Amino acid sequence: MGGNPCRCRNACYFGGAKREHPDPSLLETLQERLLRAPECLPNCAQIEQMYLNVGNDGLQIRLRVHTATAVAVPLPGSQSTWLPQTVLVDAQPTQALRRDAEQQLWVVLAQGQHDVVLQGAIPTRSSLALPLPLKPHRVTWQGEGWQVEGIRDNGVPEAQLQLNRTTASSDNTVQDMPTLPAFVKISRRLDLGLDWYVTTTVSRVSDSAAPISLAIPLLPGEQPLSEQFTLKDQALQINLKQQQNTLEWTSRLPQTAELQLTASQNNAWLEEWRIAASPVWHVDATGLPANAYEEADAQGTLLWKPWAGETLSLAINRPQGTAGQTVTLLASQMQVEIGKRARDVSLRLNLHSSRGSQHSISLPEDAVVQSLTIDGTKQAIQQQAGKVILPLLPRKQEAVLEWQENGALPLHYTFPAVDLGLPSVNSESSLQVPQDRWVLWAHGPLLGLRCCSGAWSWCCWCLRWCWGVQKSRR
Repeated sequence: MGGNPCRCRNACYFGGAKREHPDPSLLETLQERLLRAPECLPNCAQIEQMYLNVGNDGLQIRLRVHTATAVAVPLPGSQSTWLPQTVLVDAQPTQALRRDAEQQLWVVLAQGQHDVVLQGAIPTRSSLALPLPLKPHRVTWQGEGWQVEGIRDNGVPEAQLQLNRTTASSDNTVQDMPTLPAFVKISRRLDLGLDWYVTTTVSRVSDSAAPISLAIPLLPGEQPLSEQFTLKDQALQINLKQQQNTLEWTSRLPQTAELQLTASQNNAWLEEWRIAASPVWHVDATGLPANAYEEADAQGTLLWKPWAGETLSLAINRPQGTAGQTVTLLASQMQVEIGKRARDVSLRLNLHSSRGSQHSISLPEDAVVQSLTIDGTKQAIQQQAGKVILPLLPRKQEAVLEWQENGALPLHYTFPAVDLGLPSVNSESSLQVPQDRWVLWAHGPLLGLRCCSGAWSWCCWCLRWCWGVQKSRR
C-alpha cells in the first residue's frame, strides 16, 4: 500500500472522469462559420491598374491588385495563348498558384494591396490574344514592333486584348504556330420594317479552345445599339472568349433608296446575308442570285451566301397606296316602329374597314340620336353638321344607331332619308305599325318589295261574303 496516496487519488479521479461530446447543433454552427463565403464575393478582388511592356524579347505585365480578404485571383492569359513563366507578388516569387479545370491560372493573395508581375516569352506568331478574366479598371502599354488593340480611348479594356506584331523579329523566325487560324462566320439579318435594323451574329468555326479578336466592318450608316463594343475606323472590335461560340449585336440602319453589301476579302471569316422586308417595302436585288428562300413565323426571308469580293445591290422603295374605298358596307337593316306621338328608328350596319377611320352618316334634320353601339359597346355620340361620326377599327364590325322622330304616323309615310355615305347591298327596311292601323298600299323598288299585311285579304273575304249573301237572297 506504499506510494503517494494523493497521486493515486488524482489518478483515480481523472481516470474516472466522463468525456462529453459537443452538441451537434454547435458543430453545425462551427462548420457553417468555417465554410461561410466572404460577404464581398464576387467583388473581393479588383485590378486597379494593368501595365504591359511588350517586345520581341517577351511580355511583362504589372498588376496593382486590391483584395478585401484572402482570395484567389485569375491572371491574364490562357493555356492556348500565353502563360507567364514567372510570377512575382510584391517583388517575391510565389508558389501559391493553381490551374483550374479550364487551365486558367490563379494566384492566391492575402488581404490588402499587392503588386503582381507576370513575365514570359511570346510565342512565335504574328498575333496574340490575351484574355482578361478579371478586367482591370485601366490599361496602359508600351513596346516596339507591336500594336495592342482592345483598349478604349479612356483606357478601359475589352474582355480580351489583341497583340499584333507590326515588324518582324531580328532573327526572322516569326511565324504562326502550327494551329488552325481563327475563322468565324458572320451572319447579317436585315429587318426592313417601319424602322430598319440589322442583327449581326458571329459564330466560331475554328477551334473553340482559343480566344478570337477581330475587327468586323460595319455597313454604311450602321449604328450599334449597345455601348459595350469598341468602334474604330468604321469597324467593331469583337472578342470571343475561350469556349464562347457566338456573339450577337443589333444595330440601326438609316432608310435609303439604295443599299450595297460587299463580302470582305478578309480570310478570317465568311459571310451570309438575310433580307426580311415587310409588305410596306419593295426590294429589287441585283448582282447576286439568292441562294434560298426561308419562311418562319409568317415572315419570308431571302438568303445569300457570297464569295469574297462579291457585291449585292438592293433598290428599296415604298410603294404608294392606290386611291380607293377603305370601308365596305356589307348589309344594312332599318327598322321603324310607329308610336302614337313619335317614331323610333333603328339602323343596323355591317361594315368592313381595312384601316382605322371615321365614317359619317347623314340623318334627317328632325332626328334625335338616342344611342350608338359598335359590336355591343356603347360609343360617345359625335355629331357634326347633321352627321353622326362612326369610329371604325380595321376589321369587320356591326354598328347600331338609334334615333327618334317626332310625330304620329301620317296617312302617307316615307322611310327616313338616310345618307349612308357608301353604296349598300343587302338592304332591308321594315315598318311596324300599331294594331289599329293597316297598310293598304306600298310602293318603291320592285326588287325585294314585300308587304306583310292581312288587310287586303280580309277586305276580299268580306266582299266575297257580301256577294254570297246577296246572291242567296235572289
